[in-house]
Amino acid sequence: LAVMSNTPELLSILFSYGARLSMTTSAEDPISISIKQRNVDSLKILLKHAEGSFKYLGKMTPIMLAIINNKPEAVPILIDANVDLSVINHEYQTALSLACFQGQREVVRLICDKLDDIDLPPNLKQQAAVHWLCQSKDPEIAKIMLAKNIDVNRVDKDGFTGPRCLLDIVEPDVHIKILELLIDHGFDIDFVSSPSMNTILGEYITGIQKPYEVIDWLLTRGANIDAPLNSTNKGQTIA
Repeated sequence: LAVMSNTPELLSILFSYGARLSMTTSAEDPISISIKQRNVDSLKILLKHAEGSFKYLGKMTPIMLAIINNKPEAVPILIDANVDLSVINHEYQTALSLACFQGQREVVRLICDKLDDIDLPPNLKQQAAVHWLCQSKDPEIAKIMLAKNIDVNRVDKDGFTGPRCLLDIVEPDVHIKILELLIDHGFDIDFVSSPSMNTILGEYITGIQKPYEVIDWLLTRGANIDAPLNSTNKGQTIA
């Protein structure tokens, strides 16, 4: 009733007295009602108290909460209300990184349409846009994000490039499609962030589950077989 009457103040009071939000897939659940009504203030309060929100302790914007609670239909309303899309929380997550992880293609498209720069600042040595698009496992998401001129050779705090996120998590054909898009946008298949790191081919060869179709494809694209394998005996190369 508090939602239907468009009374966010009453909602806040109810939650302060221990009210719980029951999430359903019904079009009549409180969040869906507030989305239909385009009631932004109530929507923000409801998302904050949604069950899926409690496991996230860091700074989470309403759009982030909509994404993790699988309410992508709330995102356009929140964007229209000028909710900040560029916020980075203490775990270096953004609305875009969460949308990629959830595979929410249209949310990724909306965010990319609104932001000029979708990447983390270059001084942050964390998983960034190239890692997120690989985590999405979706070539269409990759296309959307690569059109924003992201740094495709960026590494995370451990020195790993984005394609390492593809290892063990996608079918070979999808894996190859994403790799091909990355290479077309400047990814260097022989790049290493330091002499102690493997190339992406080396990472795949030394992985627990070896993606043989992808390895073969990388070889056809000219991956360096003389690159060192740093997890094996010193001096050993891929060949």
